[in-house]
Amino acid sequence: MPERHCALIIASSQYQDSVLRQLVAPAQDAEALAAVLRNPDIGGFEVQTLINETSYRVSEAIEAFLADRDRDDLLLLYFSGHGIKDADGQLYFATCNTQHKLLRSTAIWANFVNDLMRQSRSRRQVLLLDCCHSGAFAKGMMAKSGSTSVGAGDVFEGHGRVVLTASDAIQYSFEGNSVEGQGVRSVFTHALVEGLESGRADLDGDGMVSLDELYDYLRKRIADEAPEQTPQKWAFVEGDIFIARNPRPIASELPADIQEAVASLFASTRREAIPKLESLLRGKHRGRALAALQALVSLKEDDSRQVSSAAEHALAAFAETQRLQQGEEQRQAAEAERLAAQKAAAEKAAREQREAEQKAEADRLARQAAEAERLAAEKAAAEKAAEKAAREQREAEQRAEAERLARHAEAETLAAEKAAAEKAAAEKAAREQRKAARAREEKAAEERRVGTAAASVAADQAEIGQATSIDSPILPVWLRASPRRSVAASLVVIALVGASWLYFHHGSHPQPTAIQEPPKAAPKLPENPSAPKSPLDLLKAAPDTSSGASTGVSETSDTGSNLQPSLPPPASSTPKRINVGGGVQAAKVIFKPSPQYPPLARNAHIQGIVRLRAVVGTDGTISDLKLIQGHPLLVPEAMKAVSRWRYRPTLLNGEPVEVVTEIDVNFHLETTSSESSQPESQPVPAAPVAAGGSRATVYDIGPDINPPVAIYQPQAPFTTAALNGRREGVVALDVTIDAQGSVVDLKQVSQPLGEGLDESAAATVRTWRFRPATRAGSAVPVRIRVKVEFRLS
Repeated sequence: MPERHCALIIASSQYQDSVLRQLVAPAQDAEALAAVLRNPDIGGFEVQTLINETSYRVSEAIEAFLADRDRDDLLLLYFSGHGIKDADGQLYFATCNTQHKLLRSTAIWANFVNDLMRQSRSRRQVLLLDCCHSGAFAKGMMAKSGSTSVGAGDVFEGHGRVVLTASDAIQYSFEGNSVEGQGVRSVFTHALVEGLESGRADLDGDGMVSLDELYDYLRKRIADEAPEQTPQKWAFVEGDIFIARNPRPIASELPADIQEAVASLFASTRREAIPKLESLLRGKHRGRALAALQALVSLKEDDSRQVSSAAEHALAAFAETQRLQQGEEQRQAAEAERLAAQKAAAEKAAREQREAEQKAEADRLARQAAEAERLAAEKAAAEKAAEKAAREQREAEQRAEAERLARHAEAETLAAEKAAAEKAAAEKAAREQRKAARAREEKAAEERRVGTAAASVAADQAEIGQATSIDSPILPVWLRASPRRSVAASLVVIALVGASWLYFHHGSHPQPTAIQEPPKAAPKLPENPSAPKSPLDLLKAAPDTSSGASTGVSETSDTGSNLQPSLPPPASSTPKRINVGGGVQAAKVIFKPSPQYPPLARNAHIQGIVRLRAVVGTDGTISDLKLIQGHPLLVPEAMKAVSRWRYRPTLLNGEPVEVVTEIDVNFHLETTSSESSQPESQPVPAAPVAAGGSRATVYDIGPDINPPVAIYQPQAPFTTAALNGRREGVVALDVTIDAQGSVVDLKQVSQPLGEGLDESAAATVRTWRFRPATRAGSAVPVRIRVKVEFRLS
């Protein structure tokens, strides 16, 4: 396979890094070099050009350029741009995306290029570096050990390669991150293109430009224009490497012996010079070949027929050789083009395959990412659903526990009330028995007193009626003188007896000061004209002795026999249903769930009070619920909530009765609706509450908080001192309710009432139990304000 000439031209003139952006090299010189190398009359190279490409694209191109080569292939790698050394002295070639602080990942490492050149099978490799070695180190850093050399020869040392550099010195110094000084204009590539294109680099005139000739030309040419730049060359090959042809060859001088033979006067001598000229014509020295060609052309016109024929024959043979050589060259060029096209097609197919594989990999990764995202979403949804189910289960358990506590509290309340009612009934029965016994005793004593008084009067009347003279032994002396005095004395005795009766009946028994029941009407006794009611009645029945008339009153030995016995009180009739009002107070609610705010009403900003009429049954449940007034959107939720309320049964005469009451349910957009008779609840500032060594946030009542609902709320009792002192009033407390519905802290905010009422209110409120407040479906501790009212009935 014929040798191939391949070139890779890399130029970087635009940089994203602001530090490197000021060091711009002309990219048009690289394009001019590519054109000269591509010219079949000069270089005849297969040229690939990369202008302002990224580091990864350049790395890929360099590796592909040096791979899969033959031993005799001539490979030329050209780089124009910045050459940068890091803090360790490692050389890097900058590309458009290079960051001076990230050289390993954004620049081309010189060792990477060296390894690829070493691994290549080609033994004719040329590396041309037109780099501005700026030494772009960190702030204040220069080259190690005071060296100003880039050291390209040390880096790219290897058999079968030649390295030409525009300069091996640091051209710039850095102060911080800014460039100081003016960059030296690069003349390396310009001189290189000019020497190859004009043929001036062919210093020996043989028509071929070797690397040694090219280096000598560049060194002299650059020294004339830029003395501060010194090109360098490192050659690690045996023999010359010719990089181009001279497109304008110049005939050189022929050897002296040939010149003398051509100019000889003897035809035989001139004839002997023709083979030597033909040898020079076929030689590689194009200048001598051109001179030999010119000599043969002149000998073709020689006057000697032998000389002219020999010269003509030599020129014809050379022409045939040239024709065959040109045909071979054309065939080789065609074959090279075919191989290049084949290689390009293979590279294209490989590139398309890589792109397809990359696309397939990207699609696979995208599908994998989508699948992972879907699984994550499903997992999140499942966790959310599980959390929701757990929350609903906790809420259901809390509701069940609250209802259980409510039923338990209601049962305890009913049992306590029943016990209290039975105790009150027993005390009342005992009190009535004592009262009845005392009344019987008083009545018996009164009957005895009245009987004694009546007997005394009857005896006096008998004595008065039998007395016929003033000498009767049963009358005092002062009454014996006159019957009229005897009558007066009788009247005095009767008056004294009546006064005694009045004293014993009304004045000797004070009324009780304890709580009394309304007095019952005494049973009406039938009229008995013959039975006197008092000693005064006996006085009315006495005869009028002053006129001597007879009364006709009959005696009786037992004054009590004329009194009728007392009748038992009539049986009381307890009503089955009573109305709230007058002396009847509203029933006490013990379980009061709050209504849900209707979404339509909330969205329409509808609020107000729903007033209902309800019957509280003997078991404390709600029945016969009717609407009095209220907005239609609020009524269903209000009736739904009130129907679940539970009351402490109302007792009348120790028996539970139904109570007809009115209930107001207030719907407000800022707070949860509550029944108008509910204890006042006001938000207070939240404060941390200690619980088991930790501090939890206590929330105040707001739109996002569902307030707690009392499920056990006994009434605070009066103290004996308060009852005796007739003390009453209201105790206001700030109460903290934990997430379990228990009162964990309270503080009195009202003025003290005294007489033990403050302590009674606090002790009672601590026993209250609530359905916990919730926020976003979770129980939270809250603080509310409650008022405990003490009123004497």
